[in-house]
Amino acid sequence: MNASVSSSGNTGLELSQCDAFHDPHVFARAELTDTGVCHDDDVDLIASNVDNCPDDTNADQADAETDGAGDLCDNCPSSFNPSQEDSDNDGIGDACDCISPLEDPDLDGICTVADNCPNAFNPTQGDDDGDGLGDACDSCTDVDGDGFGLNGGAGCDNPGSSDCNDSLASVFPGAFDSCDGLDNDCSGEIDSGTCDLYEFTGDGVYDGIELSWLGRSFGSCSTTPATEWWFPVDYDRNGCIDGQDLAIMAVIWGCAGADRICP
Repeated sequence: MNASVSSSGNTGLELSQCDAFHDPHVFARAELTDTGVCHDDDVDLIASNVDNCPDDTNADQADAETDGAGDLCDNCPSSFNPSQEDSDNDGIGDACDCISPLEDPDLDGICTVADNCPNAFNPTQGDDDGDGLGDACDSCTDVDGDGFGLNGGAGCDNPGSSDCNDSLASVFPGAFDSCDGLDNDCSGEIDSGTCDLYEFTGDGVYDGIELSWLGRSFGSCSTTPATEWWFPVDYDRNGCIDGQDLAIMAVIWGCAGADRICP
């Protein structure tokens, strides 16, 4: 049986088709099985099997928390709670049901089960870097993911070193200060990198030694690059020896002493 999609938002059959389905023509010769698609228990023109509140009329299907439970029937509309758990069956979801102060120790109105900082007052649940830890208790807020936090948090890959621009992964303390109009190395000056910052053998010359290190380790990556023998030639500090490091070496080849890399 062919069926058109209802313009009313019902993703099942048109209501008139449902009527025909449940009460077929007397000459129809078919054995019909009701799959439930036509059920619309709350009469809001949304088929019950796709209605986010099948027992409550909510034609707009509003779901502010995008947790699959419509706002009208969500037992905790202020918190993401797709499971709709309600341990004490009081109609208030566990994510919102703070039965005692022990379930909301920071008194911010967010129960421990849903609080991204259960022991720090943070009613807005702010999480700038999207790592699941609220800003109020996150020991490293690192929005650009370069390992350096805006405030040099203890939980960052590089604790104590503050990122002067936490929106660009190419900007952090010690980064290669490429000629791009940015203060990549957080020195306080734009395009201020000097040759001696990238020469590691102590002879003041960029030559085959650096190139051989890069060549021998080309393609190597590590989650703890500072422990690797090739770390000195990971010029862009991205944990891998790759074409970017080779490109940087080409820029600084022949550069010596405290001369600036950029013109």
